[in-house]
Amino acid sequence: MTELKTSRNTPSAPHWTPSTRDNLAPTAEEEQAPSSLLAGLRPSLMRRFRTLPLWALAPVYFVFFAGAYFAGGQLALPDGPLAARLIGTSIFATVMTVVFTVIVVRQRSDAGGALELDRIGHALKTGRVPAEIDVVAWATIVERQHQLLRRALWLNPVVFGLMTPVALSLTITRSPYWGLAAAFFVVMLVVSVVTTPRSLRKNAIIREVLARRSEIDATQDGQPAADPSPGPPVAG
Repeated sequence: MTELKTSRNTPSAPHWTPSTRDNLAPTAEEEQAPSSLLAGLRPSLMRRFRTLPLWALAPVYFVFFAGAYFAGGQLALPDGPLAARLIGTSIFATVMTVVFTVIVVRQRSDAGGALELDRIGHALKTGRVPAEIDVVAWATIVERQHQLLRRALWLNPVVFGLMTPVALSLTITRSPYWGLAAAFFVVMLVVSVVTTPRSLRKNAIIREVLARRSEIDATQDGQPAADPSPGPPVAG
């Protein structure tokens, strides 16, 4: 395995030298030539969505939450008054839109912009870190994501595991449409159990890479190395 190489006495030595453990980003040819049309379509659409300007992103959030709330209310209580449902839909969609927009604004600010936040998200999915990055900004986002994933590791099974029998009981006592909610909770439970540990492993790889780069940069600058990822690194 190729090792990291640094020169303590040579000022012109690079701050970081790639190694096979750094999981470098794919080449431009690899990014621009996916193996199939469908393989490249979904990532492209998701990247466009994540990089939308706020004036376009907020209406998308509003429509999504309004549609989900209205459809859920229609299925659960089909005989409920339409006016009350529309008012509740508007309030719910507005609140959720504000919350998610604030979260996006904060994340983009910490990352250094929407495009950089998208690069971080792509790295967390693939386990590959581009060569040119702002280590400090990346470490902030990745560490926050690490904390969320650790919480989701136990919280998601608890929430979805409890909501499933509740939805099943409502299917029997209130409306058969609650069976759709029960099926949704079961699917989310399975997806969470399968994907969260995998995401944590990729996150650990990124944290390890960022920690090594931060240490090398600090050594070259003659300053004590600051570890952006507390805790023992997990080998990739």
